[in-house]
Amino acid sequence: MNAKVTNVTSMTMSEEEERKARLRQYMLTMAIRTACFLLMIVVRGPMLWVLALGAIFLPMIAVALANHVRARRQRAVESPDAGAIILRSAKEAE
Repeated sequence: MNAKVTNVTSMTMSEEEERKARLRQYMLTMAIRTACFLLMIVVRGPMLWVLALGAIFLPMIAVALANHVRARRQRAVESPDAGAIILRSAKEAE
């Protein structure tokens, strides 16, 4: 049996978790775009143009961000024993 224990916190995000995070980000951006469309009904003046630009360009930004897959960091999985402090009893110290 292997005495070393794998430190789970040093592992990268799984593909499923990464996909869910990208989907959440895309949905948030599309919700902001929908809010821009709805506010265009009420708002007048220069702010109308800002909302129109958001409604036009947010889909391109959302797709670009959603398709951007973060480079998976291939790093060695650390052992929790690497930074452990070993305590000795008084008898062992003698």
